[in-house]
Amino acid sequence: MQPMVTSAVDGFYSTIFAYGQTGSGKTHTMEGGLGEERGIYARALADLFATMKTRSKEFAYTTKVSMVEIYK
Repeated sequence: MQPMVTSAVDGFYSTIFAYGQTGSGKTHTMEGGLGEERGIYARALADLFATMKTRSKEFAYTTKVSMVEIYK
């Protein structure tokens, strides 16, 4: 995920996409739980905002995050 987050901070569009059979664990992988059980969403966003904070002296950022779940 780190290269994708870096690309997003550099100004490129990024997408996290999960596809697979029903019951294969996509939702758990993406959403996860609390603490060390965090999913990809929480980890990627934490990394995104940490990277932006690190670069905040050099750049000003505008962030837009969207989430869509298609079911059935």
